Amino acid sequence: MLLTTSRRTSQRTRTFCKELASILPFCEYVNRGKKSVREILEMGFKEAHNRIIIVETKDGNPYILSSLDPKKGLEWSKRLYITIKTRKDLGIRTKVQPLREDIPVGMICNADDETASYIADMFEADKGIESEVAVQVIAKGDALFIDFIRSDISSRPIGPQIRVRKDDNDNRDNRPVGQ
Repeated sequence: MLLTTSRRTSQRTRTFCKELASILPFCEYVNRGKKSVREILEMGFKEAHNRIIIVETKDGNPYILSSLDPKKGLEWSKRLYITIKTRKDLGIRTKVQPLREDIPVGMICNADDETASYIADMFEADKGIESEVAVQVIAKGDALFIDFIRSDISSRPIGPQIRVRKDDNDNRDNRPVGQ
C-alpha cells in the first residue's frame, strides 16, 4: 500500500500518515510535495502497490481518505470522511517499527454495512483470517471507529484511531477528490 497526503498538508496529517504506515504491512509513506496524482499513481504501479491512499486535509486535520487501485488508473474506488486521533492524542507512547514482511491483515468488526466493507477493502483486511495485524471496526451511534491492533506489540489498539461518519452519503460515492 502506498500512502500519501494532499499537496498542501499539515504536520498533523503527516504524523497521522507516518503512524498509519507503521501499522500496516508493506505500507510505504511518501511525502507528496508537488507530485500530481498521476505521478503518485505511476509510482504505485511501478512499485507494485495494490492500493494508494491519499489523505486529504481540511483546516489542518485529516479529513478524507481517498483510495486508488493503480491497475485501474485514475478511477477513485473509495473515499471516507474522517476525523482522527493520533497516538499522542490517545496517550499511547509506544514506538512502532514498520512491518517489512508480507502479513495478511485481519478484520474485527461489529458493523455490517457498506461502509465497513469499504474499510475492509481500503485497508486490504479480511474478516475470515486471524493475523497479528488487525483492523478493528466498531459502530457507535452514527459513526464507525477504526482502531489498529498489532499483537506483536500489544493486544490493545495502538493507534491511530479513525472515526468515519456513517451518516455522510458522500462516503459512498466515487467522485474525484479536489487536488
